[in-house]
Amino acid sequence: MDNDNVQIFYDGNGNAVAVQMPITDYEKIIKSAKEAVDAKDAIAKAVDALQGIL
Repeated sequence: MDNDNVQIFYDGNGNAVAVQMPITDYEKIIKSAKEAVDAKDAIAKAVDALQGIL
């Protein structure tokens, strides 16, 4: 992601409340999240299989 194109919006108390960035960055984040979920599912299935063997 190119941090130059990321805008963070804050409320009156200085808390970040929104982020704006190019759509391609959102797509990268979504793809990475999906890959992480897929990997977690694969690991969980492997653990279940190993527990069944033991």
